[in-house]
Amino acid sequence: EAAIIVQQIARLSCEIEEAGEQDPESIDQQIKSDRSRQEELNESLEMHKKKKYGQEVIISTNKRLEQQISSLDKCPVCRQQVTEEHKRFIKEKTQKAAVQARESLDSSDKSIVELQNSLSEITVRIEEVIANKHNAKIISMKKIELDEKKKRLETIRLALESIRKEIAGFERGQA
Repeated sequence: EAAIIVQQIARLSCEIEEAGEQDPESIDQQIKSDRSRQEELNESLEMHKKKKYGQEVIISTNKRLEQQISSLDKCPVCRQQVTEEHKRFIKEKTQKAAVQARESLDSSDKSIVELQNSLSEITVRIEEVIANKHNAKIISMKKIELDEKKKRLETIRLALESIRKEIAGFERGQA
């Protein structure tokens, strides 16, 4: 039994040494920090999605306005004739606004992709840290098991030593 316990002690010692020391508090702090960052990224992502939607509305509104103005002969408010020059002016103005909105839309799209990538990375990191926390708990249990095995080995060693003394005393008594 002592030989088996010595092998188990050696195996547990190697496993504990390979795993290294991991502080549960620092692991919890890392999880808390990463979840906070994840929350910030989610909020930023939602903001960019709303901004993107706003830019899409501006683009479609400008497109509709441009079409309406180009087919307009008389001003609906004052009933005056709408000149080609005025139509061109309105068209240029709406096109400039549409270009700015498209640029902003492209920027939002880029930001959304970057934020989604960052969210994926932080989610993976959180899962890894949680796995590390689980492994730290396993190592902690292995340390307890190692201590118990060492105590058992010491008990066996003391019992063996006591038996040897009794045998030695018995042999001396018979000699």
